[in-house]
Amino acid sequence: MLFNILLAYANYDSQIGYVQGMNYIAAMLLMHIQDEEKVFWCLIYLLNRKNWRTTYMDEMPKLMEMIDVVD
Repeated sequence: MLFNILLAYANYDSQIGYVQGMNYIAAMLLMHIQDEEKVFWCLIYLLNRKNWRTTYMDEMPKLMEMIDVVD
């Protein structure tokens, strides 16, 4: 199921595709929701609406922002 979710997301968002680390988010959702389609839509919500998608972009702006907060 995890493979299917990540493959579907990679096809959904061709600019980002699959990036290592997405599997942790998807797996955590899958552990709690246990419905492939619902997890896919939750992943889209988190990455797009909550702006976590920018963590996986080339420049990693969200990650740099989080590092600044920790510093």
